[in-house]
Amino acid sequence: MDSRVFDFSPLEQYQPIWIGDDCCVCLGDVQPPDKPAVCFFLQSPSYFGTGGHPFTKAILLALYDMDFTGMSVLDYRAGSGLLGIYCARFGAKEVVSHNETAREFERAAENSMVNDIRITPATKTEMEITSAQAFDMVVCQQITPKSAREDVQFLSKVIAQNGCAILTGWEAKQHQFIRGIVEEFFIIKLLADLDGYPIMKVEK
Repeated sequence: MDSRVFDFSPLEQYQPIWIGDDCCVCLGDVQPPDKPAVCFFLQSPSYFGTGGHPFTKAILLALYDMDFTGMSVLDYRAGSGLLGIYCARFGAKEVVSHNETAREFERAAENSMVNDIRITPATKTEMEITSAQAFDMVVCQQITPKSAREDVQFLSKVIAQNGCAILTGWEAKQHQFIRGIVEEFFIIKLLADLDGYPIMKVEK
């Protein structure tokens, strides 16, 4: 299945997308639930970066019980910006949101404002220029075979020593290839999957 044309359930346009029992994402005009919950609002949703996409949901579930207090976080290939917004909501002191296009920057910025969260947008080139900054954590839901070596090598340069990353974005049939690249630069601490979509937690 091509993740870029993932067929979302129509229900996501009318009801919250649940991440765990007390956390949800509301797209567009979807109203928050009646029961107490932490809600994230995406006024500029895209095919990538909603809580309904398997790759995004896998990372959100992996982040669910983590403490981000005081962390600097890079949301790499951020899409809607949801992952960085999530980390900031739960304590990250700084979130840098990387996107490739101006429209993606605008989308992530709009969503951060709706959630009253401050993120710093940055291109990859800008990050390379200021690579003295090292991040405590990187989240990325768009690691693909085409760009995996370039992306993973770049992330190894911007993650602080003993820092970690949570990565997904490839299909199960591509896992051995991706894992081989990741292991050149990181120590894999956790391997898991959500409905056949692999996810890794790695440390430098």
